[in-house]
Amino acid sequence: MVYMVQAFPARWLAHTKIAAFPLQVRTVTIEQRLVEIEIKITRQEDLVQELNSLVYQQQKSLDELRALCTALVRRLGEGSGGADPYVHEKPPHY
Repeated sequence: MVYMVQAFPARWLAHTKIAAFPLQVRTVTIEQRLVEIEIKITRQEDLVQELNSLVYQQQKSLDELRALCTALVRRLGEGSGGADPYVHEKPPHY
């Protein structure tokens, strides 16, 4: 079976300067359409895999940053209880 595919439908060209030119028509077989669909699906699968990888990497970074913030908050909490001997010490040039 052969399908006739219009590259530019007439309703799209009605308000453009291209409307004066004839429509481009090409014949497409079912096999050609299947190949085009398979190529599109393969590209989408690759893109989904790449996006999944990026999300995984970002989640790892986010988890590391959360752990670092938790450790810093804990460290600040521990330091406020005792006086740090170097906080009020004057620099040696005074």
